[in-house]
Amino acid sequence: PNNLSSELGYNSVPTHVAPRVDSIVLPGTNGKIGDVDDVLVGSLMVWNVTSLVFNVPKCRVRGRFLPSGTNTPELVWDLFSPDSVIVQRAAVAAGTGQDVGSSQFLVAFQTVEDVVNIGTRKVELVGSLKMRAANTAGQPVGEVVELASSDSLNNRYCLAPSVTWCRELGQYFLAWTQTDTLWNPITVGKAWDPAT
Repeated sequence: PNNLSSELGYNSVPTHVAPRVDSIVLPGTNGKIGDVDDVLVGSLMVWNVTSLVFNVPKCRVRGRFLPSGTNTPELVWDLFSPDSVIVQRAAVAAGTGQDVGSSQFLVAFQTVEDVVNIGTRKVELVGSLKMRAANTAGQPVGEVVELASSDSLNNRYCLAPSVTWCRELGQYFLAWTQTDTLWNPITVGKAWDPAT
Protein backbone atom coordinates (compact mmCIF):
# COMPACT_ATOMS: atom_id res chain seq x y z
CA PRO A 1 0.00 0.00 0.00
CA ASN A 2 0.96 3.64 -0.41
CA ASN A 3 1.51 4.17 3.29
CA LEU A 4 4.43 1.74 3.15
CA SER A 5 6.54 4.72 2.04
CA SER A 6 5.91 6.36 5.40
CA GLU A 7 7.03 3.22 7.16
CA LEU A 8 10.25 3.11 5.15
CA GLY A 9 10.73 6.81 5.83
CA TYR A 10 10.88 5.94 9.51
CA ASN A 11 14.16 4.15 8.76
CA SER A 12 12.94 0.83 10.06
CA VAL A 13 12.40 -2.70 8.79
CA PRO A 14 10.06 -5.51 9.91
CA THR A 15 11.80 -8.14 12.04
CA HIS A 16 9.01 -10.39 13.30
CA VAL A 17 9.39 -13.89 11.88
CA ALA A 18 5.69 -14.56 12.48
CA PRO A 19 3.37 -11.52 12.47
CA ARG A 20 0.16 -12.06 14.40
CA VAL A 21 -3.32 -11.27 13.11
CA ASP A 22 -6.88 -11.77 14.32
CA SER A 23 -10.30 -10.64 13.07
CA ILE A 24 -13.51 -9.48 14.69
CA VAL A 25 -16.47 -11.42 13.28
CA LEU A 26 -19.84 -10.81 14.94
CA PRO A 27 -22.91 -13.03 14.90
CA GLY A 28 -25.72 -12.12 12.54
CA THR A 29 -29.45 -11.95 13.21
CA ASN A 30 -29.65 -15.51 14.56
CA GLY A 31 -26.95 -14.83 17.18
CA LYS A 32 -24.69 -17.63 15.94
CA ILE A 33 -21.14 -17.44 14.57
CA GLY A 34 -20.34 -19.32 11.36
CA ASP A 35 -23.44 -18.49 9.31
CA VAL A 36 -23.77 -16.57 6.06
CA ASP A 37 -25.13 -13.51 7.88
CA ASP A 38 -22.04 -13.04 10.07
CA VAL A 39 -20.92 -9.42 10.37
CA LEU A 40 -17.27 -8.92 9.36
CA VAL A 41 -15.70 -5.91 11.12
CA GLY A 42 -11.99 -6.04 10.36
CA SER A 43 -8.56 -7.47 11.19
CA LEU A 44 -5.65 -6.22 13.28
CA MET A 45 -2.10 -7.38 12.51
CA VAL A 46 0.87 -6.69 14.80
CA TRP A 47 4.59 -7.25 14.25
CA ASN A 48 8.01 -5.94 15.26
CA VAL A 49 10.14 -3.36 13.53
CA THR A 50 13.79 -2.52 14.13
CA SER A 51 15.31 0.91 13.64
CA LEU A 52 18.06 1.27 11.04
CA VAL A 53 19.43 4.34 12.82
CA PHE A 54 22.50 3.69 14.96
CA ASN A 55 22.06 4.05 18.71
CA VAL A 56 18.25 4.23 18.55
CA PRO A 57 16.30 1.69 20.64
CA LYS A 58 15.89 -1.20 18.30
CA CYS A 59 12.53 -2.90 18.64
CA ARG A 60 9.00 -1.55 18.43
CA VAL A 61 5.58 -3.13 18.00
CA ARG A 62 3.65 -1.88 15.01
CA GLY A 63 0.04 -2.50 14.01
CA ARG A 64 -2.22 -2.15 11.00
CA PHE A 65 -5.98 -2.40 10.91
CA LEU A 66 -7.74 -3.66 7.80
CA PRO A 67 -11.47 -2.81 7.75
CA SER A 68 -13.70 -5.46 6.25
CA GLY A 69 -14.35 -5.00 2.53
CA THR A 70 -11.17 -3.00 1.85
CA ASN A 71 -7.69 -3.95 0.69
CA THR A 72 -5.70 -1.01 2.11
CA PRO A 73 -4.71 -1.29 5.78
CA GLU A 74 -5.16 1.78 7.95
CA LEU A 75 -3.37 3.05 11.05
CA VAL A 76 0.35 2.54 10.90
CA TRP A 77 1.48 3.16 14.46
CA ASP A 78 4.20 2.23 16.91
CA LEU A 79 2.32 0.47 19.64
CA PHE A 80 3.02 1.11 23.33
CA SER A 81 6.58 2.11 22.57
CA PRO A 82 8.08 4.93 24.62
CA ASP A 83 11.65 5.72 23.61
CA SER A 84 12.96 4.37 26.91
CA VAL A 85 11.52 0.87 26.36
CA ILE A 86 12.48 -1.79 23.83
CA VAL A 87 9.41 -3.84 22.95
CA GLN A 88 9.08 -7.04 20.94
CA ARG A 89 7.08 -10.22 20.37
CA ALA A 90 3.53 -8.94 20.11
CA ALA A 91 0.48 -11.20 20.04
CA VAL A 92 -3.12 -10.21 19.34
CA ALA A 93 -6.56 -11.72 19.88
CA ALA A 94 -9.98 -10.44 18.91
CA GLY A 95 -12.49 -10.47 21.75
CA THR A 96 -15.86 -10.73 20.04
CA GLY A 97 -19.09 -9.97 21.87
CA GLN A 98 -22.63 -9.79 20.53
CA ASP A 99 -22.01 -6.40 18.89
CA VAL A 100 -19.28 -3.90 18.08
CA GLY A 101 -19.72 -2.11 21.40
CA SER A 102 -18.89 -5.25 23.39
CA SER A 103 -15.91 -6.27 21.22
CA GLN A 104 -12.23 -5.32 21.24
CA PHE A 105 -8.73 -6.51 20.45
CA LEU A 106 -6.11 -7.32 23.10
CA VAL A 107 -2.41 -6.96 22.30
CA ALA A 108 0.19 -8.57 24.58
CA PHE A 109 3.89 -7.82 24.20
CA GLN A 110 7.30 -8.25 25.84
CA THR A 111 9.77 -5.66 27.09
CA VAL A 112 13.51 -6.34 26.87
CA GLU A 113 15.40 -6.18 30.18
CA ASP A 114 18.04 -8.94 30.14
CA VAL A 115 19.47 -11.76 28.07
CA VAL A 116 19.67 -15.54 28.50
CA ASN A 117 23.17 -17.00 28.22
CA ILE A 118 23.94 -20.60 27.35
CA GLY A 119 27.67 -20.91 27.86
CA THR A 120 29.15 -17.82 26.27
CA ARG A 121 26.32 -17.42 23.75
CA LYS A 122 23.56 -14.88 24.22
CA VAL A 123 20.52 -16.71 22.92
CA GLU A 124 17.34 -15.00 24.07
CA LEU A 125 16.04 -11.58 25.12
CA VAL A 126 13.80 -11.64 28.19
CA GLY A 127 11.90 -9.13 30.31
CA SER A 128 8.36 -8.33 31.48
CA LEU A 129 5.00 -8.74 29.74
CA LYS A 130 2.37 -6.07 29.24
CA MET A 131 -0.93 -5.78 27.41
CA ARG A 132 -3.30 -3.14 26.11
CA ALA A 133 -6.71 -3.14 24.49
CA ALA A 134 -7.56 -1.72 21.07
CA ASN A 135 -11.05 -0.88 19.88
CA THR A 136 -12.82 -2.40 16.88
CA ALA A 137 -11.15 0.16 14.61
CA GLY A 138 -7.69 -0.90 15.77
CA GLN A 139 -7.06 2.20 17.91
CA PRO A 140 -5.31 1.57 21.27
CA VAL A 141 -7.56 2.46 24.22
CA GLY A 142 -7.10 2.58 27.96
CA GLU A 143 -3.84 2.13 29.82
CA VAL A 144 -1.06 -0.41 29.44
CA VAL A 145 -1.67 -3.25 31.93
CA GLU A 146 1.11 -5.25 33.59
CA LEU A 147 0.69 -8.92 32.71
CA ALA A 148 3.83 -10.42 34.31
CA SER A 149 6.71 -8.51 35.88
CA SER A 150 10.34 -9.57 35.82
CA ASP A 151 12.10 -10.23 39.13
CA SER A 152 15.83 -9.58 38.86
CA LEU A 153 16.36 -10.37 42.56
CA ASN A 154 15.11 -13.93 42.03
CA ASN A 155 16.42 -14.13 38.44
CA ARG A 156 12.95 -14.60 36.95
CA TYR A 157 12.01 -13.22 33.51
CA CYS A 158 9.29 -13.67 30.90
CA LEU A 159 9.07 -13.89 27.12
CA ALA A 160 6.93 -14.95 24.17
CA PRO A 161 3.34 -14.14 25.16
CA SER A 162 0.39 -15.67 23.33
CA VAL A 163 -3.26 -14.73 23.70
CA THR A 164 -6.59 -16.19 22.62
CA TRP A 165 -10.26 -15.42 23.29
CA CYS A 166 -12.98 -17.69 24.71
CA ARG A 167 -16.31 -16.30 23.51
CA GLU A 168 -18.38 -18.58 25.73
CA LEU A 169 -16.70 -17.29 28.92
CA GLY A 170 -16.04 -13.77 27.68
CA GLN A 171 -12.39 -14.01 28.75
CA TYR A 172 -8.93 -13.90 27.26
CA PHE A 173 -6.47 -16.67 27.99
CA LEU A 174 -2.80 -15.69 28.01
CA ALA A 175 0.26 -17.94 28.18
CA TRP A 176 3.99 -17.24 28.16
CA THR A 177 7.41 -18.65 29.00
CA GLN A 178 9.09 -17.89 32.31
CA THR A 179 12.81 -18.54 32.76
CA ASP A 180 15.98 -17.51 34.53
CA THR A 181 19.00 -16.21 32.60
CA LEU A 182 20.46 -19.74 32.41
CA TRP A 183 17.43 -20.95 30.41
CA ASN A 184 15.27 -23.13 32.62
CA PRO A 185 11.89 -22.41 31.00
CA ILE A 186 8.42 -23.22 32.26
CA THR A 187 5.02 -22.34 30.79
CA VAL A 188 2.77 -19.96 32.77
CA GLY A 189 -0.74 -18.74 32.00
CA LYS A 190 -3.73 -16.82 33.30
CA ALA A 191 -7.24 -15.76 32.32
CA TRP A 192 -8.27 -12.11 32.03
CA ASP A 193 -11.81 -10.76 31.96
CA PRO A 194 -11.92 -7.36 30.18
CA ALA A 195 -15.00 -6.43 32.20
CA THR A 196 -12.99 -6.43 35.45
